[in-house]
Amino acid sequence: MKRITYILNSLEIGGTEKQLLYLIKRIRKSYKIQVFSFLKGSLESDYRKLGISVKCGTNKYLSIIELIFFLILNKTDIYHFFLPKSYLIAGLLTFFSKKKKIMSRRSLNNYHRKYLFISLFLEKILHKRMNIILTNSVSIKKQLVMDEGVPNHKINVIPNFLPELKNFNYKKNKSRPVCVFGYVANFIPYKNHLMLLDICSMITTKKKWKLILIGANVKGFKNIIIDKVKNLGLEKKIIFFEANKNIQKFYEKIDFAISTSSEEGSSNFLLESISLGLPIIAYDVGGNNEFFKNNGFLIPAFDIVLMKKAIESMLNMNINAFRKNSIKICKIKFDNTKTLNKYYSFY
Repeated sequence: MKRITYILNSLEIGGTEKQLLYLIKRIRKSYKIQVFSFLKGSLESDYRKLGISVKCGTNKYLSIIELIFFLILNKTDIYHFFLPKSYLIAGLLTFFSKKKKIMSRRSLNNYHRKYLFISLFLEKILHKRMNIILTNSVSIKKQLVMDEGVPNHKINVIPNFLPELKNFNYKKNKSRPVCVFGYVANFIPYKNHLMLLDICSMITTKKKWKLILIGANVKGFKNIIIDKVKNLGLEKKIIFFEANKNIQKFYEKIDFAISTSSEEGSSNFLLESISLGLPIIAYDVGGNNEFFKNNGFLIPAFDIVLMKKAIESMLNMNINAFRKNSIKICKIKFDNTKTLNKYYSFY
């Protein structure tokens, strides 16, 4: 049986972590699977329930040493790296390994700015050692080819898996006395929660509304967002929820989804939203345009005036047509069986 070792940053709730969980659930009987994560997280128990080998680092300081010992003792046929940290560290540590290597790029490369583009230099070197590079968005593939010099034939696009939800209850679109819209995104700067709050403070419609925000508090950034909610006097309008493994009830509460993120490759949140028949509003960044066709509003990047107008329009209009179009887009563009077969073909 072929052996696959996945290496990723953490097992906290996030789009990449959930997508990898979906993948392993489907292939675990066909391969011997091992997972190394630099940090523990709330999804660790879900991974272990699959009956696979899971190794988590003790903390961010010891995890690199633990990875070195893991790699020395590890027997595998394929290394599959997810997210920049795991790719850079584990990629360099396995640089001379003759094992097959796959890197999954799931976002645009804006993160290199934080590291003065040293990370970009290293990644370009690592790209040459990869057998395959996988992305979940055409926009990411274009960036890899144009900006990072990766040959087109070496990159393959595999769409995200659709979410696993049971007995989903679609919210009825009747009179909507209070319209609820929502945003699922961990509280980190590039998700632009602060910008969204500024936009919400400018909404002038008489329609009653509430905004639900759900995500993990990363490095205390959520506290800054909560303070801004108070400063803008939006305490009765904005509702916070912690990141949760089962957010089905969240989707059942909202009328439409909104994203103000500035760095999406292929948004797991927008995919979940359209798969559940929700209209969407988002900035035209990364691969967001792949989720749109007469099912909401795609706004030029960071145009807060048009974003405000789009929200007000969605609050007041009949959104049934948008709902139907979201489901159509999902059926046409996303298919879990096709996504799974692509992984099988590459492995």
